Amino acid sequence: MTVAFIEPAALPNSVEKHELLALVLSPDALTQPTADVELPSLPEISVPGDEREDGLGAGRATDRSEYAMMAGRYIGQITARIERAWTRPRTPVTEGLFACQARITQNNRGDVEQIRLRHCNGDQRWQHSLVSAIETASPLPAPPDPRVFARIVLLDFRSLPYAAGSNADGFER
Repeated sequence: MTVAFIEPAALPNSVEKHELLALVLSPDALTQPTADVELPSLPEISVPGDEREDGLGAGRATDRSEYAMMAGRYIGQITARIERAWTRPRTPVTEGLFACQARITQNNRGDVEQIRLRHCNGDQRWQHSLVSAIETASPLPAPPDPRVFARIVLLDFRSLPYAAGSNADGFER
């Protein structure tokens, strides 16, 4: 999983400028052409234990791996909660793999306010099942650190359709 943060100034007008947009990209998405957007450097964050030994105040850490780890954990927690709530239909998917990107807007308590599906294949039942799972998962998990909260989250979901004789967990009865 790759998480990318985009500077709010680079976002379209439909997104509040104070919001942070978290993108979860599939490995395939990394090879697809993208718009020319220059990714900003990550903001400085305080990391626990970064205080100066002489007690003269806390330093500012630029430990991007720590920040990325917290953001990845946060997105992973959201995805896991939705995946657990997702009951997939037993209808076939023409491409052999259901794939859909969900744009989720949440408030600061994690309550889902809006869901938009983009780039989806599969029939309406598949899409409806994903929306239902996102609604059921609300409120979404709190971030491990408030600095990685994202009001708008883009998540890619993929699922193989049900096959006779396979494990039926996660599929309609």
